[in-house]
Amino acid sequence: MGYLEKQHLLNEIAAAAENPYLEKEMARQINMALDSLPEKCREIFMMSRFDHMKYKEIADKLSLSPKTVERQISIALEKLRRLLKHVTYMLLF
Repeated sequence: MGYLEKQHLLNEIAAAAENPYLEKEMARQINMALDSLPEKCREIFMMSRFDHMKYKEIADKLSLSPKTVERQISIALEKLRRLLKHVTYMLLF
């Protein structure tokens, strides 16, 4: 099961793909949310989700403990969920 499936975002993305305005707006909102993360938190999150690196790989590359990486990703997900919860609402209406 992929990241989008786990986060229940596939239906939202499919709906957005049918509407170019929504697709563009959703991408803009996601980028703004990512940009709002603290620099190191954003870097760790992107390495995990977009570069598909494991926590241990990220920890080794950044000279951090795997627990620090895990915590930073938890912080990122919590903040992104909070910032993007309105995007799902926007897609539904």
